[in-house]
Amino acid sequence: MEKQQCLLNDIVYDILSRMPVKSLIRFRCVSKSFGSTITDPKFIATHLNQAISLSNNNNSTHNGYLLYTPHPSSPDIEEELHTVVYNTDHSLTEVSSFEIPYVLGGANIVAFCNGLLCLTNNSEKNLADQSLYLWNPSIKMFKIVPTQFPDHLSVSGVTFGFAHQNNDFKILRLVCFASGGAEAQVYTLEYKFMEKEFILSFDVDDGRVRGIMPPQNYVSGCSEFLAVFKGSLALIVFTDEVIGENDICDIWVMKEHGVSESWTKKSVPMEINANLIGCSVNGELLIEQTSHSGVHIISFDSESLNEENLGIPRTRDVIYTADFVESLVLLNGADIKNQ
Repeated sequence: MEKQQCLLNDIVYDILSRMPVKSLIRFRCVSKSFGSTITDPKFIATHLNQAISLSNNNNSTHNGYLLYTPHPSSPDIEEELHTVVYNTDHSLTEVSSFEIPYVLGGANIVAFCNGLLCLTNNSEKNLADQSLYLWNPSIKMFKIVPTQFPDHLSVSGVTFGFAHQNNDFKILRLVCFASGGAEAQVYTLEYKFMEKEFILSFDVDDGRVRGIMPPQNYVSGCSEFLAVFKGSLALIVFTDEVIGENDICDIWVMKEHGVSESWTKKSVPMEINANLIGCSVNGELLIEQTSHSGVHIISFDSESLNEENLGIPRTRDVIYTADFVESLVLLNGADIKNQ
């Protein structure tokens, strides 16, 4: 009888780990046992891994996801986060929309990873006073990330990732000082760098920061972006050189990760008044482009040179992610720990 009960518990646990987040939030009220299970860190990690596996299996049916926040038509209207599937026929299908908490209103989206959004409050004039947030819209919970930085900064950049080895989320913040030099921080862990031009690589599993040399012969442009292009690291550079009547976009791709000699370049004509959102899973460049008719989100195929307006309304923030899952992370109230 005891073995049968253990088997039944295992089956229920497995079923719960495959349920949508919205259902699990309701199931917490079914019983104390369910509530205890669903908020347990081990269950949250199991549920997340199941969601990641399912998302990876579904990637072949579309080109990823776009998350954006439209400009509110009135200051009194609550801001919303919209998630849409970017289909292979360039159409969009809405997945969800969530009201952004008042305290996060106006914060800029840095990145999305496994159910969590990383945001930064850029309303503060002093870079050292800017706040970082982690927000899980599925369970309507957020946390402020405790960061402390000197007040003599000139530039601050943030990136966000997930360490699969220990199911941990990590935020890396790189700051450049007005006097020269740079500093990277993972919460309180500090790394010091000499002032030199390189691409910063952060391993979210082992916590190590490394430098990757950029292409040896690349020419700096009006704007530069890092992205994943068909599974490889890419440096996208908009230059003011001209091909015909158009400016040039240089797409540098590192064929072998970490090997600087493996950088290859392809140059394509494109207007430089553009902001790269990301690269879709099939290699299209997703771009926020400004023209005489306004700001548009377009897809650009670097092979055929075809452009297509995706029809997304005017946005305040927009990001691209190849994978989209909902999770229970932050549900158990765990604190963000400094490293």
